[in-house]
Amino acid sequence: MNIWKNQVPVPDTLYRQVYLHHPALLETDRKISLVAGQKEIYRLESLPEIFSYGIGSWEHGYIPFGGNFNYNIGVGIRFTIPFWGGSDHKTKMHQSELRIQQMAEEKSQVFMDMKQEIDISLNEISTLKNDIENQEKIARLAQETLNNAYVKYQAGQGPIIDVLDAQSIFTEAAIAQRKSMLAYLQAIARLHYITGNDNYPF
Repeated sequence: MNIWKNQVPVPDTLYRQVYLHHPALLETDRKISLVAGQKEIYRLESLPEIFSYGIGSWEHGYIPFGGNFNYNIGVGIRFTIPFWGGSDHKTKMHQSELRIQQMAEEKSQVFMDMKQEIDISLNEISTLKNDIENQEKIARLAQETLNNAYVKYQAGQGPIIDVLDAQSIFTEAAIAQRKSMLAYLQAIARLHYITGNDNYPF
């Protein structure tokens, strides 16, 4: 508990971890890559293809070849017209570009939502850390009060009711401190979930 309590998470570091490693954003990157690859395929379909060829043969298997060798060498160009004409080809490329832009905008929105969630979690963690410190102070004071009341009771200078009251206050303070610690650990777990990493965020 003390190890986590003394750590201070850096928002920019968490933002970077989320942007580079969060599964939801990585999945969007993968989809963008697939659509970009499909767009490249559409683009390559209409490009001319240059090829060369060479054919050689000899008759009767005589060596040296001499007059028995025939050859044919040439260069050609092939142009594949996209299916249903060029306009459909351009439409497919444009649709792919629009899908890429849409997914990039969705990724940006998801990232902004995650940043907001991280900020809320960090504020909650900071508040809970302060609450834990206050509860620890209250618990220490309650413990001192209980000790004093018990000493006075043992010495015959205080009634048992003071000891019981001090014990009740100390118990309530200890319970409140435990609740604050539990809420703090839950906030850390939530931040860990939001960042989507395998390791603890700080």
